[in-house]
Formats: sequence, structure tokens, C-alpha cells
Amino acid sequence: MTTDRGETYGPFTVNDATTIYRFDTQFTAKRLRFELLGSSSGNTGALEIEVYGKPVNSRWVDLFRSPTY
Repeated sequence: MTTDRGETYGPFTVNDATTIYRFDTQFTAKRLRFELLGSSSGNTGALEIEVYGKPVNSRWVDLFRSPTY
């Protein structure tokens, strides 16, 4: 995983698509890029990716609460 600041995290090993995996990291970013390093072939798309955290400043809190976002 690479942030918009160029910081990289991983690699993270995912053995199959039927299990939920959790990888704890700590970073600040507006965008994330996920890259596949290897595959056993077939469908390599992610079923679901969730990112949790706290906004760095109140501007982002207001942006995400805005009904027009």
C-alpha cells in the first residue's frame, strides 16, 4: 500500500478471499494505492477494503459531515 506522500506499507499476505484479514498501520494520507505483488491467477480484485482513522483537522470533519459531499 502506498500513500499519496510516497510512504509504503506491506506487503500484507492474504491467503484466500473467504477470510477477513486485519493489518494495523499508522499513517496520514488523503489517497491510498494498493498494488498486487503476486497471485495464484484468477480474479485478483479486492472484495472489500476498509480504512479507519481520525481526521487530521476539523476541516475534514466538516467536509465528511456535509450533506453535499
